[in-house]
Amino acid sequence: MAVRAAVLSREAPGALELGGVAALDLLRQLDHGDVEEESPPSDLRSRVEEARGEMHALRRRGALGLTVTLSDATILDTHEGLLRGPAEIYIVSWLLSGSGRTAEFRSHRFPGIRKGEKLPLGEGGMLVGYLADPRWFVDLHALVMESDADLRRVADTLERAKHETGWPDMLQSLTALERFEPAELLNAANVIARFADLAVSLLKQNGSDHVATIHDFYLEQQGFGAGRHPGAGVLKFQDVEAAYTVDLSVTT
Repeated sequence: MAVRAAVLSREAPGALELGGVAALDLLRQLDHGDVEEESPPSDLRSRVEEARGEMHALRRRGALGLTVTLSDATILDTHEGLLRGPAEIYIVSWLLSGSGRTAEFRSHRFPGIRKGEKLPLGEGGMLVGYLADPRWFVDLHALVMESDADLRRVADTLERAKHETGWPDMLQSLTALERFEPAELLNAANVIARFADLAVSLLKQNGSDHVATIHDFYLEQQGFGAGRHPGAGVLKFQDVEAAYTVDLSVTT
């Protein structure tokens, strides 16, 4: 088997262009037709269809794979008391595809981090996850927390948040989805957001402080957001400045 990187600028330029639109705004426009005069629904739908055709052509060349890596993260505030001494930072991250079958949850611990310091993510960055055959969308979440609490309780906390927000039902709905349905994907995004908010709330009850939530959501018609975000520099997420990369591969 041969694995190569997908180059959207050459293979899916329409998807690359749509990547500049917030995915949830795009879904709302497609669901309700609520767009500005210079971007009528018919034009928007034609652009989405063109981008979807590009991605389907890419799929015909081989199996798609999606890798997300957190490449840079600077802690702007540790939340560690008045003196802001060194803190133990941990990240709970997940990567979810609209296939409804795969979600990768990971926990990473970084002790002794001071305000203004970069997290030691390693030369290649911190792997958030890999998804084979992504479908419909990809959702990236990384909850950056500060705590002296027992991280062994994190898994139980996430399970509680899943069941209280309807996560299992959402996954079943995605698995059964046979065609692109903006309303269904908006509902999934809402469930994911509620899950993330509840997970943060429960982790805070366990003795953690919320430093930031790194989050993005991309549609297949946006090439799953392939590329570095931002293109240069970093993005600010509450008390963290970060950058991440989405790599899209084709295996033939």
